Parts: sequence; structure tokens; C-alpha cells
Amino acid sequence: SPPVRVVHHGLFYEAPVPEAVALERRLRERRILFFGAARQNKGLDLLLDALEQVPKVELTIAGARGEPEYWKDEIQPRLEKCHRLGIKVHHFDQFVPEDVVPELFGAHSVVALPYRPSFKSQSGIAFLAMGTSTPLVCTNVGDLGRTVEGAGVGVLAKGFTTESVAIALKDALDLEGHELRRRFL
Repeated sequence: SPPVRVVHHGLFYEAPVPEAVALERRLRERRILFFGAARQNKGLDLLLDALEQVPKVELTIAGARGEPEYWKDEIQPRLEKCHRLGIKVHHFDQFVPEDVVPELFGAHSVVALPYRPSFKSQSGIAFLAMGTSTPLVCTNVGDLGRTVEGAGVGVLAKGFTTESVAIALKDALDLEGHELRRRFL
């Protein structure tokens, strides 16, 4: 039989790596991006719950609602709670055109991928983030853990809980100076 070849997912964009100062500024702005369709296996509900434990953050959800029942039962009540708590959440309920993606990613501090164990794939979103020099905060599912740790491009949550995601977000957003350059540049 023919040999099996493994072809790693490539980068869609190769934006110039920002200077440490530019990334430090983005981290200070504490803007989190959740990109793509909101499906249960992508853990948007975990992320919204985690925001309560991460001070002074802003979340952008860029992508379609995905699963209507999940949105209505799990996401909408959490969005309402965030609003009551004064947590800024922006939602762009539409397909994001390709020409907008680099600017959208580059305007955020981190990209959050709080995926659940039922997510059984590689994430193209992780590679979009890497191509735009935007740090990742994600759970260890599929090949994400190996990608994030191997390439040194983000922070892994230690589990699939609200608390684990909150701690990983704080760890990424609170990096400064030498540690920031060592981790992401």
C-alpha cells in the first residue's frame, strides 16, 4: 500500500509580525475574538461565563449563530447577563468576508478557542490567528494543544471549565515585556 502523508494545515495570511510594543498595546486593550459559527462544540457558552472572572475585557463574536437552539437556550441568556454586568460583547451575525479577516484579527488581543472534547478536528481559525500574529487562548482538543505549545503561539486552558478558560485568558492578557516577547514574538 502507498505511504501515508501528513500535510499540516498552512497559514492563510502572513501578516508582518508586530513589534512587541504593538502587541503589548493590543493586550492592554483586552479585546477577545471568538470567530466562526457558534456551535455547542466550540464552547462559546464557556467563554461567556468565563468573562465574569476576567476584569475589563471586551468580546467580539464574529460569525453566524450556527445552531439555533444552542443560541436561544445557552448563548442568548448569557449575552443578556453580560449586558447586565456591563461586559461589552459585540456580535456580527454574518459571514466575515475574507478581505476583512486580517484587520479583524489584528484588532484583538487574543483569539479564544474554548472548544469542547467533542470538537474532533483541527481549527483553521488557529492558523488565521497565527498568520495575523494574534495569540491564542484555547482548550486542548484535537491537535490544538500540540499546535499552540509547539509553535508557542498562545495559552492552553488546563481543562474544559469556565474557571480554566478564565485563568488562561488572564494568563494571556496579563503578559508583559520579556515574557510576552518570549511567548509570542
